Amino acid sequence: MIGAPPPEFKRMCQNLGPDLAEFVSSWDDVVQHALIGVDRADALAIRNFLSQLLSAGLSDNDFKAFWWAMPVTTVFETGEQVRILLAGIYEAVSKPPYT
Repeated sequence: MIGAPPPEFKRMCQNLGPDLAEFVSSWDDVVQHALIGVDRADALAIRNFLSQLLSAGLSDNDFKAFWWAMPVTTVFETGEQVRILLAGIYEAVSKPPYT
């Protein structure tokens, strides 16, 4: 069972505001923008949560519903897009400088 998103994850989500498109041109840019202000302790909480979420076998509709329940104003139209973003964040917080 997946627990509630930790506060560190919710704070990270707030980096993804309505003007995101002005700052990014790729998925890697979106990931790096999401991680602004995330330290090692935050990254550990985010990594642990995303490990559970990404391995839970959720459908694209589940990922979309999850994303729309987060404190974000960036809209992703499909759960596949959400899955790509979250997998990218998980990968980023699983290596230096976060580990």
